Amino acid sequence: MLSGILNTETAILVNIDIIRAFIALRQYFHNYKDIVQRVEGIEDDINSIYKTLDYLVAQKAIDEKPPNRIGFRIE
Repeated sequence: MLSGILNTETAILVNIDIIRAFIALRQYFHNYKDIVQRVEGIEDDINSIYKTLDYLVAQKAIDEKPPNRIGFRIE
């Protein structure tokens, strides 16, 4: 980085801007990691909800009885 060696006002400002850009990138990737972890946690919760719903639907299918018909049977 030539801007670190040069001793002009412009070179110093460019060097500061480069450092700020790297800091911004580091913060962005740190936040991105947090977002990914939150999404993974939400995916786990959604999967457990789907498993519970599948279990309840299967249980209802087992417990269901055919409805009683009202009326006369013709034999």
